[in-house]
Amino acid sequence: MHAFLLNELKDTDSIVFDLRDNGGGSIFFVKAIPQLFKPDFPESSSKYLRNKIGYNSLVASQYAEKTWIDSWNESKSGDRHTALKQFDMFEPTSTLGQAYLKPTPVFNNGRSFSAGELFSAAIQDSQTGTIFSEDGETSGSVANVLDTPTSCASVTAARCATGVNNGKLIEDIGVAVDSVLSTAVLQQAASTGKTTQEIAIELAKKRSLEHNPIYGHRGTKVIKWLINSAEWNQKL
Repeated sequence: MHAFLLNELKDTDSIVFDLRDNGGGSIFFVKAIPQLFKPDFPESSSKYLRNKIGYNSLVASQYAEKTWIDSWNESKSGDRHTALKQFDMFEPTSTLGQAYLKPTPVFNNGRSFSAGELFSAAIQDSQTGTIFSEDGETSGSVANVLDTPTSCASVTAARCATGVNNGKLIEDIGVAVDSVLSTAVLQQAASTGKTTQEIAIELAKKRSLEHNPIYGHRGTKVIKWLINSAEWNQKL
């Protein structure tokens, strides 16, 4: 990709990342791709819910890792989340080198999930590009599941701790966009002759019936663990 940007796309005016209706993907690419468009790219951080499940799974477990333990110990009793830490065990950021110098805006919507949201946040936090959207923010569904052979716990992803948003949560909130381009309703109203209110209601009803794209792997992972959990079954 580095060579492709340097050679094939060197004469382009801009590269637009279209993340609309993106269900997410690899955190590795979220960490790697922005490096090609920004020097000294800041590392993102995460934290997890400070509760009994989080403690038993990520601190007291024999499979606990130092990062998870430190995140707990650096937070205080009564805090909703643990302290911000880098949970991803990948190579350090800023190892690829910038290969493109033109504008790199991102286009997303309220159905951009998980890694798609983290990518938007990375571009925004590092001031690499402008975030455009059909909606005011992304979905706010970026909690990841950290599991061990005996348990699992939800990890809430946060913005880059060194970015302009400084640790602001994405989970349940979403990435606030820089500019809203609400064209879908206007385009359909013009082509069908219906009012914008009628189109908006139709779109809302249609989207309310769609399955969340992250349900298929993360939701079922949590449900499966709960079904097989002796502690959970005792409570039932």
